Amino acid sequence: MPIYSLVMATHTKATLTETLREKIRESGLTYGEVSRRSGIQREVISRFMNRRAGMGLGTLDRLVAAMDLQLVEADEAKRKTRRKAGG
Repeated sequence: MPIYSLVMATHTKATLTETLREKIRESGLTYGEVSRRSGIQREVISRFMNRRAGMGLGTLDRLVAAMDLQLVEADEAKRKTRRKAGG
């Protein structure tokens, strides 16, 4: 089973939920606004962000798409990061 990561300018060891939480905070959006954009119930987003529940890959993809982010396999994210760094 592949491991997924968000494409980011720099590679960090942050968890997916930490990264998403940071991106939501940076965007100034509330979980309610992300819910409306993604079609995912606010409670589902909150439980996932607080690590009280998992989220299916399709739902997770809708969540990141609502944030104008892209979900990719971790190996692909590493390759993209290396290319940006010139490596």
